[in-house]
Amino acid sequence: MNHTVKSIFLAAAVSFASVNAQASTLGKSDFIVQELPTNPQLAQNTNQDFLLHENNGSSYLYVEQQEGAVLTIFDVTDPAHMKLAASVRTEAHGAYDFVSPIGTSAELIMFRDGSGTAVLDLRKHNAPRVVAIQGPATAPTEMLGTAGYLSSMQHAYFPVHQARDIQLVETSLTPRVVTTVSEVTRQINRSETGTVFLLNTGKVIAIRRLDAEREYANEQERLRDND
Repeated sequence: MNHTVKSIFLAAAVSFASVNAQASTLGKSDFIVQELPTNPQLAQNTNQDFLLHENNGSSYLYVEQQEGAVLTIFDVTDPAHMKLAASVRTEAHGAYDFVSPIGTSAELIMFRDGSGTAVLDLRKHNAPRVVAIQGPATAPTEMLGTAGYLSSMQHAYFPVHQARDIQLVETSLTPRVVTTVSEVTRQINRSETGTVFLLNTGKVIAIRRLDAEREYANEQERLRDND
């Protein structure tokens, strides 16, 4: 497969404080930077964490909001047509972090206040449920396949996501800084399409790699032709 070598640098910016998260208007580019559409009522709420999950050939981005009370769900299967799928209320009692997959349809979550863990049931992609773990379970230190995990009070892990500024630097055409996104707390890469998702206050920013999208589309077409 013929790959065109292009570089994307996602590095902490020292002296940039402004956010420019719109599609590039500086001429032809290998990248598109866009803000995912969100529910206006939730746009100003702080995002705690997010998760990229595959379900029956589709890709969904789950964004935790309102101190764990709401999950906003984006359908990101087609990078050119990413859309808001749903915003649902959960039974989570506080802000949490996504820790580890459990099989193919669930995710272990850990509450940031140290109160324990729970399971996020994702079998219905538009209707996720938070299922409490019976007993005072602590953070996992070793996953035991999909059947359970070991935990240790001495080694409990509580993720801390320090905000940082991230630059997108294009090098394949005219070398330049395409955009800077400030106060980013999390980053997820979707390798199949080359899409990078950045999480900051009230926003989810998507960085699209057009060459990777074309390659992915061609591969999907070849697979369909071989069926």
